[in-house]
Amino acid sequence: MPVHYEVDPLRPLVRIEYIGPMILDEIFWVVDRLITDPRVRPGVNLLSDHSQATTSVTPQLVHTILSRFEQLADRIGSFRCALVSPRDAQFAIGNFMSVRAPLHAGVQLRPFRTREEAEAWLAQDEHGVGT
Repeated sequence: MPVHYEVDPLRPLVRIEYIGPMILDEIFWVVDRLITDPRVRPGVNLLSDHSQATTSVTPQLVHTILSRFEQLADRIGSFRCALVSPRDAQFAIGNFMSVRAPLHAGVQLRPFRTREEAEAWLAQDEHGVGT
């Protein structure tokens, strides 16, 4: 499967990594697992790394994905999601999602070009620093 996730045992963070083509059913599989995983608790944030993905989420899929995020937020409360999107098309979709996410699910979402930038933004939330 070209997508997997891990729950960080030391931080309130879930890392999701996509490798190869992004398949809608697999995206749903991950979000559905997050909804039911008892390790995913209130206060957790997501880092979704698309740097090794060979395809991008299309604008048409954004609404559907955000609906799943809404289900996750219903269980764990609001959260932050950092998208690692080094390619221009991915980054543009990430910007679009960053505008739509608060309207759909109360999720604060931002795209980043590097994993380091994404991790730093998420760490600010852990330490009570603003956006």
